[in-house]
Amino acid sequence: METTCVHYSRDYVGSPCIVAIDRDRCAIADGSGHLVAVDVRTRDVGPRLFLGLPGAAGASNLRSARRNPARPSVVAVATRAGYAAIGDLDGGAVAKIHPAQGGTVQSVAFSPDGRRLAIGTGAYTTTGDPPPAHVEMWSLPDRDEGPPRVLVVAALPGVCVDAIAWHPEGDRIACATGLRSQKSGFVAQLEPEHLRPRSFFEAGWAGTGRLEYVDRDTDAGCLAVALRGGFRLVDAENGKEALRVDRPEVPELPLDFAVGPDDGLIVLASGVACDPRDGSRRSRFLGMRDCTSIAARPGGGFLGASSRGRIYCWD
Repeated sequence: METTCVHYSRDYVGSPCIVAIDRDRCAIADGSGHLVAVDVRTRDVGPRLFLGLPGAAGASNLRSARRNPARPSVVAVATRAGYAAIGDLDGGAVAKIHPAQGGTVQSVAFSPDGRRLAIGTGAYTTTGDPPPAHVEMWSLPDRDEGPPRVLVVAALPGVCVDAIAWHPEGDRIACATGLRSQKSGFVAQLEPEHLRPRSFFEAGWAGTGRLEYVDRDTDAGCLAVALRGGFRLVDAENGKEALRVDRPEVPELPLDFAVGPDDGLIVLASGVACDPRDGSRRSRFLGMRDCTSIAARPGGGFLGASSRGRIYCWD
């Protein structure tokens, strides 16, 4: 693959998350508290929406950026504060959703039709008794139908919901939680209507950076998991490991991934492309050591966001 690089910021950006809006535009949520649109063809930067805590610019580490499948310019983020934020990069509007059960928002995920938003809360506190992790389901009506409203709430094992994934058919969600020790956790599958459990298993990791369903020709389906220093592909029901990739040279950085929309290959930020059906490594491109997030680019190729304020384009 050919690699090009676009600078979008020379200030502190932390560990940015990237999503593709269309072939030329992407959105980045970063440690400055901003959601930024970037045109990788023209190299234009903006608009820039501040979604972090007021008065905390430069200390608002946004994470879990997810675009609305029905409106790609609308992006939701977890603020690691008392609300989730939704930014409309075309209209400039910002909406905040405060969890019904309170707590710190650590993860978000849109339903496949864009009409609901799942919110995960919790925190890895070091003092006191931590509250249980919660997942909340919110409806997202059209603007003339009123504000977002909470539909159902469920407590989960662990202290923090690190990541949420919707199944492409919209009939289930998966939630990855972590224990206070941050050494292990759980992965639960829930029915979205009532958040009733379908399955759950204990996981040998915590601090999941991304969770996504992938097609592996199995009845239960598989989950791709980005975690600190590695990547896992596991059975969605029992957690049986099908593929494991470790990156010991960067143990604290999640090894993010994206799934190719045409061939279904899993592309890791390290530059490795894997076939989820048999675990074989099909190809390798020039990965970037400081790449913290990767996304499939509509029309082919991939986009990566760097902790040094860069966007990488692989075509």
